[in-house]
Amino acid sequence: MVHPVVIADGYSYEREAIEAWLTTNDQSPITGEIIQVRYMIPNLALMRYIARVGGPVVSSSPLPSSFPSPICLTRQTNAPIFPLM
Repeated sequence: MVHPVVIADGYSYEREAIEAWLTTNDQSPITGEIIQVRYMIPNLALMRYIARVGGPVVSSSPLPSSFPSPICLTRQTNAPIFPLM
């Protein structure tokens, strides 16, 4: 990831990848919710972290077939993501 951005669904994406996705899709690739507001905010914290750990993270090997594609992920329950205190 070189240019991480956050969009309205709250997730971070590579700018070029999410721009391409949103040209043909109205939904978040992770949540499936309609993205009504099309702004992108640079994720400076993630950008700094990537720079600190050694630059862009690019995998030279494919993901194992058991690893779900982020585009196919959906929430299976209505349980809160974070436990309530």
